[in-house]
Amino acid sequence: MGIGILAFFGLVAIIGGWIAPYSPNATDEKNWVQHVLVAGTGPGRQLRLSVRARGRETRTLSAELTPGLPATVSGPYGMFDFTLGGRVQVWIAGGIGVVPFLSWLQALTSEDHHSVELFYTVPTEADAVYLPELLAQSDRLPSVRVHPVFTRTHGHLTGADVNAALQAPITDVHTFICGPAPMVEDISRYLRRHGVPRDYIHAEHFAFR
Repeated sequence: MGIGILAFFGLVAIIGGWIAPYSPNATDEKNWVQHVLVAGTGPGRQLRLSVRARGRETRTLSAELTPGLPATVSGPYGMFDFTLGGRVQVWIAGGIGVVPFLSWLQALTSEDHHSVELFYTVPTEADAVYLPELLAQSDRLPSVRVHPVFTRTHGHLTGADVNAALQAPITDVHTFICGPAPMVEDISRYLRRHGVPRDYIHAEHFAFR
């Protein structure tokens, strides 16, 4: 599932956490600079753009986006889609990688039969800017359980941590991972070593492939 935004100054954002070109001063695609920009759905027909501020351009992006800015929407792109999984799922979000899961939660209803263990990993509680929204969605959806992980206090999330929280054999569970590459690789490796089929492991790598 994916959606893109192309503003007149060269912004492209893809739902699901993919790397997208952005440069406020570039006039053609060859001069675009790559940054991680993530789009997700907001209430109603809104499109929410989440940006990890890593440098000068992304730190000033919010000041450059103004009401009435023209944009072209295109998509969808990619295969990071929870409807491809089974009833029991694990969603693992690292930092800005939580945004696709926020959109998925909005799509779920109390009548859905999905059972989800959602892990949200950030350095500290102060960095968990989306935690209140996740908890509110969990209150609305009793089959969704949120596990905040503050890495400076709890350490990095491991596959063993995920396995311990499951109420079903890990080999029967579809796992969706979106976040930093080392986290994606470590947990994917653990799952493969413990017999999880490769087509049960769904990862977003913040890159076009």
